[in-house]
Amino acid sequence: MARWGDDRRALVVGGTFGPGDGAIDPNAVLHAFRRNAARLGADYVTGEVAAIETAAGKVAGVRLASGEQLEAPVVINCAGGWATQLTRDVGVDLPIVPVMRTVFTVESTVDGESLPSIFTPGGAYVIAEGGNTFSMAWSRESDPVGFDFTFSRAGFNDVVWPEIIATLPAFDQLEVSGGWTGIYAVNTFDGNAILGEWPEISGLFLATGFTGHGFQHCPAMGRHIAQLVLAREPSLDLTRFGPQRIIDGTPVPEHAGRII
Repeated sequence: MARWGDDRRALVVGGTFGPGDGAIDPNAVLHAFRRNAARLGADYVTGEVAAIETAAGKVAGVRLASGEQLEAPVVINCAGGWATQLTRDVGVDLPIVPVMRTVFTVESTVDGESLPSIFTPGGAYVIAEGGNTFSMAWSRESDPVGFDFTFSRAGFNDVVWPEIIATLPAFDQLEVSGGWTGIYAVNTFDGNAILGEWPEISGLFLATGFTGHGFQHCPAMGRHIAQLVLAREPSLDLTRFGPQRIIDGTPVPEHAGRII
């Protein structure tokens, strides 16, 4: 909990501390999963999917941008911010938009070895990356929608930095050394993942719309979708996150306390 003083500095009156908490590299985890899948016999095909193909209400495969056709009775749409583009042509309009989010890498006089990952009352975060290097970002309602991955420092000095030093004044001196821009696959319907087979198209499975917390859930979600595809009893009952709620108009809203 926090309240704001007259000088806009946050007067923190409560918080949580997890001494065992930390950060992890999503790209490293991705490659670890990929290597293990290949070890188990998975074949990887590199190409851009231009369209999902259907016939008689069933999935027939995908068409690549190269024109190549790949036949398959099951297609899993886990394309994140691009998911809506892929399903729209088969009559499925998903409530998912690509929201741009910029992460800044900064050099500071603060010793990163002494700090855990920190989230301010407003939702900005500071993650130690080793030595005096930190990554900083802040998701806001005004973040742009689209696919412009051009990194820009614009907004850090006027928006992100003031939010951070209001709670953490030790970061009043720093230098932006780099960063990157990516997207959140934001589910505008209820902010939660859409998991499972689309009821009106047999073989079309969805695993998208995570709205920024997909990496936290990815091992469980991968297992869940695999169990559904193989018609096995799911380890977790995630029925309420299924696509039927989109058709029925019955959202499962995100918790009000979520800050990322």
